[in-house]
Amino acid sequence: MKKTMDMSDNNRKLSIEQAWFPRRVKPSPMETLREVLSALDEGRPVRQDAAAHLAAALRRFLSGDHDITANLGLRSGKGKRAQPSMERKAARDAHIRSIYQQMPGTRTERAKKTAALLGSPGVGGARTGEITEGDVMAHLAELHREHGSNLPRSWPHILRVVDAER
Repeated sequence: MKKTMDMSDNNRKLSIEQAWFPRRVKPSPMETLREVLSALDEGRPVRQDAAAHLAAALRRFLSGDHDITANLGLRSGKGKRAQPSMERKAARDAHIRSIYQQMPGTRTERAKKTAALLGSPGVGGARTGEITEGDVMAHLAELHREHGSNLPRSWPHILRVVDAER
């Protein structure tokens, strides 16, 4: 009698094969560039695939293709924001949400307080508000350091940022 394999046997074999022989996922160009920078900063060798990616981009640049952003594979599509600016905005919005969530009051009151904090010129002692929570101030300092004048100033904009996570 011949034993036939059912789907569960195939799935089991596939999962065992994937556990023993995992397939390496190709990193994005941004991850590759970060790996190269990290390795150079730490004085360690650059991974072979990351070095090859960077070398190919530099060869294209030296041969006359001077769009280094495209050579590195970092050119965003038409009408799309660049990956680093999207990551910066996501980090900014996360800090704003953290400040907003720590404020007392209704949604609108919290948004108004957050907008007032973001609109104030100084961080720390020069501030006129009564908020003294260290976490709020740490988020605020980080926001001003990273984003400066590129912060929402109105409470409706704060609510759009907060609601974007949902």
